[in-house]
Amino acid sequence: MSDKEILAQYIPEEAIDKVLNRIIEKKVHLKITRGRRTKLGDYRPPVRHSNHRISINHDLNPYAFLITFIHEFAHLLVTLKIFLMIRFLLFKTVKSLLKAKN
Repeated sequence: MSDKEILAQYIPEEAIDKVLNRIIEKKVHLKITRGRRTKLGDYRPPVRHSNHRISINHDLNPYAFLITFIHEFAHLLVTLKIFLMIRFLLFKTVKSLLKAKN
């Protein structure tokens, strides 16, 4: 079964290509999990793993599944933005330390 066919079981047809493109673009490991009482989905940054990980409950209706994916994907985007800001600030700090040393 292809990735597209698997997604078709969970999200509205109009969104399949866009969701699949985002998953591929950001190298997301999407895990469809059993139903959980405390949360609908979860995002984990690539700390011990090489990929971003998003898990979503299997028992959501297609629109709830899509909204949950978008919500968790937004966490991914915020994480990337924060990471870039930290890299920039570290670079700037190291640059000024080296400049002060000379």
